[in-house]
Amino acid sequence: MSEAAAEPEPTPAEPVSPEVRAMREALDRGDHQQARAMAAALSASDDPALKLEGETMSARFHRDPWIDAVFVCTGLLMLFLAVHYLGHR
Repeated sequence: MSEAAAEPEPTPAEPVSPEVRAMREALDRGDHQQARAMAAALSASDDPALKLEGETMSARFHRDPWIDAVFVCTGLLMLFLAVHYLGHR
Protein backbone atom coordinates (compact mmCIF):
# COMPACT_ATOMS: atom_id res chain seq x y z
CA MET A 1 0.00 0.00 0.00
CA SER A 2 1.42 3.38 -0.91
CA GLU A 3 1.92 6.17 1.61
CA ALA A 4 -0.30 8.53 -0.37
CA ALA A 5 -3.26 6.20 0.06
CA ALA A 6 -2.66 5.92 3.82
CA GLU A 7 -2.90 9.68 4.42
CA PRO A 8 -6.32 10.85 5.57
CA GLU A 9 -8.17 13.15 3.26
CA PRO A 10 -8.47 16.72 4.53
CA THR A 11 -11.95 17.64 5.63
CA PRO A 12 -13.48 20.51 3.71
CA ALA A 13 -13.57 23.75 5.66
CA GLU A 14 -16.99 24.94 6.67
CA PRO A 15 -18.15 28.02 4.81
CA VAL A 16 -17.70 31.17 6.87
CA SER A 17 -19.75 34.29 6.31
CA PRO A 18 -17.91 37.46 5.25
CA GLU A 19 -18.83 39.19 8.53
CA VAL A 20 -17.28 36.44 10.64
CA ARG A 21 -14.22 36.32 8.38
CA ALA A 22 -13.78 40.11 8.70
CA MET A 23 -14.10 39.88 12.50
CA ARG A 24 -11.48 37.13 12.70
CA GLU A 25 -9.15 39.05 10.37
CA ALA A 26 -9.49 42.15 12.57
CA LEU A 27 -8.53 40.05 15.59
CA ASP A 28 -5.59 38.53 13.73
CA ARG A 29 -4.39 42.03 12.77
CA GLY A 30 -4.54 43.04 16.42
CA ASP A 31 -7.40 45.49 15.92
CA HIS A 32 -9.25 44.48 19.08
CA GLN A 33 -11.53 47.52 19.07
CA GLN A 34 -12.89 46.69 15.62
CA ALA A 35 -13.18 42.98 16.47
CA ARG A 36 -15.11 43.84 19.64
CA ALA A 37 -17.45 46.17 17.72
CA MET A 38 -18.04 43.54 15.04
CA ALA A 39 -18.69 40.92 17.73
CA ALA A 40 -21.33 43.18 19.30
CA ALA A 41 -22.96 43.68 15.91
CA LEU A 42 -22.98 39.94 15.22
CA SER A 43 -24.40 39.22 18.69
CA ALA A 44 -27.41 41.37 17.80
CA SER A 45 -27.98 39.46 14.56
CA ASP A 46 -31.12 37.43 13.93
CA ASP A 47 -29.14 34.59 12.35
CA PRO A 48 -28.36 32.02 15.09
CA ALA A 49 -24.99 31.07 13.58
CA LEU A 50 -23.84 34.69 13.39
CA LYS A 51 -25.19 35.36 16.87
CA LEU A 52 -23.22 32.41 18.25
CA GLU A 53 -20.01 33.61 16.57
CA GLY A 54 -20.53 37.11 17.95
CA GLU A 55 -21.20 35.88 21.47
CA THR A 56 -18.18 33.58 21.32
CA MET A 57 -15.93 36.45 20.28
CA SER A 58 -17.46 38.76 22.91
CA ALA A 59 -16.68 36.15 25.57
CA ARG A 60 -13.00 36.35 24.61
CA PHE A 61 -12.98 40.05 25.51
CA HIS A 62 -14.77 39.61 28.84
CA ARG A 63 -12.83 41.23 31.69
CA ASP A 64 -12.09 38.97 34.63
CA PRO A 65 -12.97 40.69 37.94
CA TRP A 66 -10.19 38.80 39.74
CA ILE A 67 -7.58 40.36 37.45
CA ASP A 68 -9.04 43.81 38.13
CA ALA A 69 -8.93 43.15 41.88
CA VAL A 70 -5.28 42.09 41.68
CA PHE A 71 -4.40 45.28 39.76
CA VAL A 72 -6.20 47.46 42.31
CA CYS A 73 -4.58 45.72 45.29
CA THR A 74 -1.14 45.95 43.69
CA GLY A 75 -1.63 49.66 43.03
CA LEU A 76 -2.76 50.27 46.60
CA LEU A 77 0.22 48.34 47.95
CA MET A 78 2.60 50.37 45.80
CA LEU A 79 0.96 53.60 46.96
CA PHE A 80 1.19 52.54 50.62
CA LEU A 81 4.85 51.59 50.29
CA ALA A 82 5.69 54.86 48.51
CA VAL A 83 3.93 56.97 51.16
CA HIS A 84 5.48 54.91 53.95
CA TYR A 85 8.97 55.25 52.46
CA LEU A 86 8.65 58.97 51.74
CA GLY A 87 7.12 59.67 55.16
CA HIS A 88 10.07 58.15 57.07
CA ARG A 89 13.00 59.98 55.50
